[in-house]
Amino acid sequence: MGRVIIRATLAVFVCCLLYEFFDIGTGIPFYAGIAAVICLQSEIKSTVRVGLNRTVGTLFGGFTGMGILYLTHNYYILSRPILRYALITLCIIPLMYIANIIRKVRIPIGWDETNLFPGTRVFIDFLKKSTLTNITCIAFLSVTITHGGDVSITEFAFDRIIDTLIGVASSFFINLVPSFPLQKTVIQNKPETSGNRSDECM
Repeated sequence: MGRVIIRATLAVFVCCLLYEFFDIGTGIPFYAGIAAVICLQSEIKSTVRVGLNRTVGTLFGGFTGMGILYLTHNYYILSRPILRYALITLCIIPLMYIANIIRKVRIPIGWDETNLFPGTRVFIDFLKKSTLTNITCIAFLSVTITHGGDVSITEFAFDRIIDTLIGVASSFFINLVPSFPLQKTVIQNKPETSGNRSDECM
């Protein structure tokens, strides 16, 4: 657990350094730091799974949010607050439904590895274990509600996606750095001889 905490701290620090020296994403390491903390796991396999989950969900929710912002910016009736919020919240239904359908994808009965593209089974196993529904809705709401009034439709959505990818990449990088095992000093107590006991008594 201690190594995970240290690695998560380093991953967030890497994100902060990137945003300090480069003009990327939203300009602040907030979303990147969140992604780095969430994706950093004790094993690299788990980090890859959570990172893919975060990336796929952000892309799905981000691009869907861009589509909704296009409608609310170009159709006056949808620009009214009540109707705009109604449209945004109703979109949660198909988003969650589609995400659940994706998670339930199964390999057809009778198919073996020769019938599948390389990596198909790994991707399907990832979808079964993912929290794609939650991440998709979070990304969608952050684009449509937090920045629904922005003039540019695509700017924040793309920046939000870039932030997430930077956080995921930082967690991958930190988790790939080999860790040095903590050496524990083991003190072995040698059995005392009878001679030693007699000396102590003297």
